[in-house]
Amino acid sequence: MKIMISLVLFILSLFAALLGLGLCSSLPSMQCYIGNCTTWQDCRSLQLIADCPPDQAYDACLTSIDQKANGRLTITKKCGLSPCSLSDLNSWTDECDRKSDEDSYTCTSCCRETQCNGSIKGTPWAGMFLLILVLNFLWFYYQK
Repeated sequence: MKIMISLVLFILSLFAALLGLGLCSSLPSMQCYIGNCTTWQDCRSLQLIADCPPDQAYDACLTSIDQKANGRLTITKKCGLSPCSLSDLNSWTDECDRKSDEDSYTCTSCCRETQCNGSIKGTPWAGMFLLILVLNFLWFYYQK
């Protein structure tokens, strides 16, 4: 019975790994939220998601925020190139995180994953990695 369980877990693990490789090889081009907004809610619209233009090898998404003391907000989202700034060469810090407590500020935020300049973080690959890890753990456990 242990051998059968081990074999099934091994096959499931192998299938999950192959599925993950197949998905990785068919990744779409870089996508970012692209557009201008005046509210945080407007900037979360899925209609702003677009492929980055093919004129350059875009590998980052940029968000520029201009917050005025009178409450006026202007947000610009677009595709960009990395390194995002000189500080990105060493350790990346988000300029907007540091300034968001001020009444009036202008800042730029940069990230390097597809659709990362929206409100949703994370990737579907994390779940696939966790599945492969758990299946391999179970396979080794039943090998004993």
